[in-house]
Amino acid sequence: MQRRGILDRNFIFGLAAVRRERLLAVGGFDESIPQTTDWDCWLRLILTGSRAGLVDEPLARYRLFPGSLSSHREGHIEGRMMTLRKAASRPDLTPAEREIVARGLDFSRRALALARARTAVLERRKDARRRSLEVVLGTGFGAQTRVKALASAVAPRWARRRLVARPRETTGGLLLPPAHEELL
Repeated sequence: MQRRGILDRNFIFGLAAVRRERLLAVGGFDESIPQTTDWDCWLRLILTGSRAGLVDEPLARYRLFPGSLSSHREGHIEGRMMTLRKAASRPDLTPAEREIVARGLDFSRRALALARARTAVLERRKDARRRSLEVVLGTGFGAQTRVKALASAVAPRWARRRLVARPRETTGGLLLPPAHEELL
C-alpha cells in the first residue's frame, strides 16, 4: 500500500526521522533533483522495504510565503518529473506501479505546461503567447482550460490582470494571497 502511495505523491512531510544506516543504505538525498529531493529519498526507502509511520500530533509549524522555494511551482513540477523518471527506471516496479508513475508523469507534463504559461503571462515574457498556445494545442487539457489559454494567447495583458487578482496555488496546494498592486 505504501509503495503505490509514495509513487503517487509524497505523503511524508519533510520533518521525518530516519535511521542513519538506512538512509546511507539507499544513498541518502540525491541533490541533483531540485525541490523533491526528499520525496526521491522516501520513495527509495519505501521501495526497498522501509515503512512510514505517523506521530499524530503537531510537532512543527510550516510557514509558506511568496518567494519561498515551496512557492515556486515550476521548479517543484520539474523536480517531481525527475523523481518519477528516476523511479520509472527501477527494475523492481510492478506493472501497476509503472502505471502510477506514467499517470504521474502525464499529469506533471500538463501541470508544467500550465505553470510555464502562467509564469510567462505574469512576467510579461516574450514567450507568453507561445506558452499559452502550447496549452491550447497540447494533449490532455479540458475545453475550459484550452479556452482560458487561448484568451491568454490573444490578450496576454488582460489575462495577466486576471491572474494577478487571483490567489496563487503553491506546490502543496495551499493558496497564497493575490499579488501586490505594484505588479500591475
